[in-house]
Amino acid sequence: MLSLSHKQKFALKYLSKKLDFQPTIANTALKENGEKKKVVVSVDIEALKIRADNNHFEKLIIGKFGDRYHGFTKLMELSEKLCMRLSCFYDFCAYETYGKRIIDFAEEIIHRGHDLQLHAHPGEIDRLVWKKYGFQREPNCQNCTMKEADMFFEYLLNIFSKINTTVSQPVSFRGNSFTFNRNILESMPKYGLRVSSNYYPRSQFQQQFNILCPQFTWPNGIIELPISIVPSSFFYYHYFDICQFINTPEFLIKIIIERFYRKFGNNAILVIVLHSWSLLDMTNSGYFVPPANNKRILFFEKFFNMLSVEYDIVTISDIIKLNSLGNLSFCNINSAKLL
Repeated sequence: MLSLSHKQKFALKYLSKKLDFQPTIANTALKENGEKKKVVVSVDIEALKIRADNNHFEKLIIGKFGDRYHGFTKLMELSEKLCMRLSCFYDFCAYETYGKRIIDFAEEIIHRGHDLQLHAHPGEIDRLVWKKYGFQREPNCQNCTMKEADMFFEYLLNIFSKINTTVSQPVSFRGNSFTFNRNILESMPKYGLRVSSNYYPRSQFQQQFNILCPQFTWPNGIIELPISIVPSSFFYYHYFDICQFINTPEFLIKIIIERFYRKFGNNAILVIVLHSWSLLDMTNSGYFVPPANNKRILFFEKFFNMLSVEYDIVTISDIIKLNSLGNLSFCNINSAKLL
């Protein structure tokens, strides 16, 4: 086992105080099949207004600053060198602001071989726009009615249909800040959405949840791929932004990720969350800008390389195929109590 540096020990001590969330660890009882451990590398692709001073689409979604590419485009390049497909949760609400550019870049993501799924930040759109689509209020995945959930998915899929592609419809949805409710889950199957990736007990919107677990199913059969949280005696680590916490890929994989599998079993699916701006630096104003050096790029280059060697990198669409073949195990919990 790798020894921890003084800096890493300090980080552990600091986070153990900061993350005071005390969850229950589910008894997963996942059957072992001897196959390679599976990892989903998901990327939330979005252009939040508060994250740039201008040119939000170029900077936050594409990652283009002037004539150079630093953000998500670079992240795709790093993964493609290893034939590693990313699971891209794309904010289709951004179509109202950026129009055809959103569709064109979605087509590029698909053309490059990555998996495109539904993501949404309805709060980024003027409320008058929602009224134009028949909504009486801004859609909110945390407290929407069944009618609102249906209307919302119809809206998102209508935008997706503008993409010129022969691939199948999206099969998964991730809400803004991982928000969802019973109506969202009940509405999803009507629109061919079979996987939710929203369960995340560390979210400020899910504090009623305190059970750490890998994949499970909701009462209506929807597969849930929780945002992975790793239990330990020190703190509860999460994958919201890898670079924020760990300074070496070796530490992340050998210590943190392997702890996840020791706790939940080799058939648990690890879900990593990145963002389209994960390769960028943040200013004191909260804006994302080009990185001051190539440290983060080198980190991800090595991290992706180690991941691709040690694990089976699967996409959300792959999960559906694996399940249809009976090659997925699920955590045995009473998910109805989580609603």
